[in-house]
Amino acid sequence: MAAKDMVMRVNSGRYMAMPLSMVHCKIRARPFAHSLRWCHRSTLWQHVEKAGEVSHMINSCDTVNGPTDSYRFCVQVRRLHYPPDTAIRRSVSSLQQASIYGQPGHVITFMPPVRVDNLLPVDLIYYIKGTDIRGTIKPGRIASLVTADITQALELGVELENFPSCKELVIPAGTKDYKVKLRLYDTAERLLALSVHIKAGTGGSLKVGTGGSLKVGTGGSLKVGTGGSLKVGTGGSLKVGTGGSLKVGTGARGPHSW
Repeated sequence: MAAKDMVMRVNSGRYMAMPLSMVHCKIRARPFAHSLRWCHRSTLWQHVEKAGEVSHMINSCDTVNGPTDSYRFCVQVRRLHYPPDTAIRRSVSSLQQASIYGQPGHVITFMPPVRVDNLLPVDLIYYIKGTDIRGTIKPGRIASLVTADITQALELGVELENFPSCKELVIPAGTKDYKVKLRLYDTAERLLALSVHIKAGTGGSLKVGTGGSLKVGTGGSLKVGTGGSLKVGTGGSLKVGTGGSLKVGTGARGPHSW
């Protein structure tokens, strides 16, 4: 960037006010402490004129080696409850309007394109079919998928210990809010249906929550309770083993909680 440009560092989860002298400059972003180029497109806010209006876009930064593994992020621009620009423009002469570039009063938020929230009391392995995206999430933690391209359909897969295979879940581009069952299978091909909630978030990002009600294919039901407790209904047993592994038993043992 040129010497006259101003560089600001905003820590994760925090806000920072931009100096008034810089609000009409081009705003470009990139993750801190990554070998990435500045993002492809500038972030614009002037077109968001009405109080409470929200606009969002998807942006990306290339690595120094090229666009093979672009770092993607969603941007939301929200105007606060100030008088709309259109009312201000009507109250001034046409000569004065020529010098008005939009009145600042906006909040710009950057978000990862996909977040996977592990609401289960065990480790969860996730992956996106056909990509290099793969990782492990500890119980109660969230993983940010910064290379996921939400302009295309994604095939999300999940694995748990002793449940090494699943039927991948197709997430179409433009998904807003829906709940679906994700099918996992253990080494004996027994079914475990995991509830997944996909919801559009800030800036058009997606949040994938894995939790809620689970159903064991042997006839028992598994529910995740407060504090991560597990409850198994009549018809099948399920135990949390060493290291947080899941094991499906046979026969009815009545309701249990671990």
